[in-house]
Amino acid sequence: MRTEKIIVASLQEAVEELKRTYGDNAIVLSSRVVRRRRWRFLPFFKTTLLEVTVGIPENESDFQREFEEKLKVYEELERLRSTLSEVMKNVKVQEERDQPRQEEEEGFSLRAQRIISRMVYRGVRKDIAR
Repeated sequence: MRTEKIIVASLQEAVEELKRTYGDNAIVLSSRVVRRRRWRFLPFFKTTLLEVTVGIPENESDFQREFEEKLKVYEELERLRSTLSEVMKNVKVQEERDQPRQEEEEGFSLRAQRIISRMVYRGVRKDIAR
């Protein structure tokens, strides 16, 4: 149930506006008297008004729409999870492919391995870089 506040001159006016705006399902929850300035720039000439708190029941269609939106988000999340798991598998396969290459270069120091990999990256053939 949603709640809203309406400021009107009388209770009769509040009921009319309530029915016109929200229909027959809306309920008056509370009302209180408030004093407001008629003109904001003058400190006197206050008017007595009525502040009415209205309860508006939510429709089943609103609930259904909200549920469907959350369901779509959940499905999208599941799709992203499956895509992420596929990417992680591909990364592991790529790492396994790269592992033998590093083992071949174990005879060199770490600095030499970095230099060789830079040279290969820049287009020098691997046998020449060694």
